Amino acid sequence: MTNREWNRIHRENKLRRAKQLMFYKALLCVAFILFVATLLTLSVKAASSRDQKQFEKRYTNIYVNAGDTLSDLVEEYALQLPEGHNQNDYYDEILYMNHMVDADHIQSGDYIIVPYYVFASTN
Repeated sequence: MTNREWNRIHRENKLRRAKQLMFYKALLCVAFILFVATLLTLSVKAASSRDQKQFEKRYTNIYVNAGDTLSDLVEEYALQLPEGHNQNDYYDEILYMNHMVDADHIQSGDYIIVPYYVFASTN
């Protein structure tokens, strides 16, 4: 192999290594940008979920006293409804859960199931 051929091969190898190095640097930059974008997205989602109050639905039995109406009970327990829930849907849910067609089926001495909401624990 002549000196000229050796120099040509050496230049080609050097050029190939430089191109590979440039490719790896570009790949590393893209990976870093994606990593930072992912972190920012996750932190924004976490912050927005912390800002929203999380509620947990629970159920209780209510004893119906003389003179109680379903509307009175709904008004009392609907004060605890999270945002986005309304009293009409809550009323219908209580009717459905207790297998009632309408509120006329409520009588003194009955027990009815009523959902209520509490702040969910973040542990």
